[in-house]
Amino acid sequence: MNILAIETTGKTAAVAIGNSEKILGEINLNAGYTHSQTLLPMIKDLLKMLNMQPNEINCVACSSGPGSFTGIKIGAATAKAFAHALNISIINVPTLDAMAMNIFAPDKIIIPIMDARRNQVYSAIYENGQKISEYLNCSIDEIIERAKKFEHEKIFLGDGVEVNKEKLIDTNFLLAPENLNLQSAKSVLLYAKKMLSESKSIFSYENFLPFYLRKSQAETSIVYLS
Repeated sequence: MNILAIETTGKTAAVAIGNSEKILGEINLNAGYTHSQTLLPMIKDLLKMLNMQPNEINCVACSSGPGSFTGIKIGAATAKAFAHALNISIINVPTLDAMAMNIFAPDKIIIPIMDARRNQVYSAIYENGQKISEYLNCSIDEIIERAKKFEHEKIFLGDGVEVNKEKLIDTNFLLAPENLNLQSAKSVLLYAKKMLSESKSIFSYENFLPFYLRKSQAETSIVYLS
């Protein structure tokens, strides 16, 4: 089975293609929020470099959020269009779960944090590859206090690290190196294969929905007039 993985929830746009045995290829572009211009050409280029045709893709894995509202919508729309055209399924991959796959450290607590702006982060806590907290939309101070409760060393990763670096360094937490810090389609692909093996979160294109975790600022700012 060939899987196309799509990641657009942050500044990095990324696509990867792999099968049950290995990752065949990946393209990453960390150039800001230009996903509407770059995502489809990246998929086209990767297929061409792998000498593959679109109809050789058997499933799409999409990083579904939380993250940038616009980025999530672009990734979801592309995944749904691809799945619709080829009549294939979509694997709904929570972004934080995929990010936790960036680091393999069985003896440590892995904590991805994504900058949610307004002094907030999106986060969850992982141990031995398993999520051990709910998905969180909270302040960096709250996630730091939660992290302190664990005895094992903690590794933070994600674009929320740079924004909150001073506080994290003060607590002596470990910070992921740059090459493991951000979202990647490769991790989306790896987590999707895990989900396939467990028959979890596989949808038709009609039923696939993004995971925003919170309402957009536009939604929370609506004023209803009588």
